[in-house]
Amino acid sequence: MGIPSRKRFHAYVALYDFEKNDENLDICFCVITTKEKSKVIEHKIGDADNFRIRIFNIRDLGFEQILNNAYDKIEKQEALSLEELVKLALTSLMPGTREGNIDQFYELSDMVDLIVFDCEDDKISFVGLLLLLSEIYFDTNDPICKKIRGVLMNRVDSIVEFGKEKYTEGLIEAARNFLSFGLSAEIVSENTALPLKKVKELQKEVKASK
Repeated sequence: MGIPSRKRFHAYVALYDFEKNDENLDICFCVITTKEKSKVIEHKIGDADNFRIRIFNIRDLGFEQILNNAYDKIEKQEALSLEELVKLALTSLMPGTREGNIDQFYELSDMVDLIVFDCEDDKISFVGLLLLLSEIYFDTNDPICKKIRGVLMNRVDSIVEFGKEKYTEGLIEAARNFLSFGLSAEIVSENTALPLKKVKELQKEVKASK
C-alpha cells in the first residue's frame, strides 16, 4: 500500500466509530473514481480489525452503453430499473473533466422528464442521487454547483403537482429522500423552501430509522 492509499485509508478510518464494531466485523470502504484502476486494497490493524478498500473505476461500467440503454428505453417507453438509474446517475462523473461533467449533469437533468420511472419515489431518489454527486464533485460554493442544484431542485418541484397541502407533503417526502442520500439540512431547506427547523426534525427521523 503506497503513501496516498495509506492517507486515504486513515481518513476513512477516522470516520468510522469503532465502538459500534463490537463483533469485530470486517469493514469495507468503497472508492468511486475515474483516475485509478479498479482494485481491492487490504489493510489490517491489530488482530481483529480488517479493512478492505474497494477502488472502483466507474468508467468500467461503460459510459456509452449506459446512455444508449437509457435512451433506448426512453424511446420504447420502458421503465428503468433502480440499478439502471444508479448507473445512469454515475455517468455524471464519468467524463473526467470539469466541462464534461457539467455537460453530463445538465444532460441527465433534461432526461428526468423523459425517463419512465416505476414510481415517483424512484424519480425523487434519482434526482437526489444526482444532487449528492454534484455536492461531492463540486465545491458547495461553486456557482456551477449552485446552478446544477437549482436545475435539479426545479425538477423536484415539477414532480409534486398537487394542492397546497399535498404539495407540502410531497416536499417533506422529497426532503426525507435527500437527507437519506447525505445532503445537509441547510441545503435541503434552501432548495425545498421547508423551514430549517422542520428539516432538522426530519433529519433526526431519517437517522433514527437507519
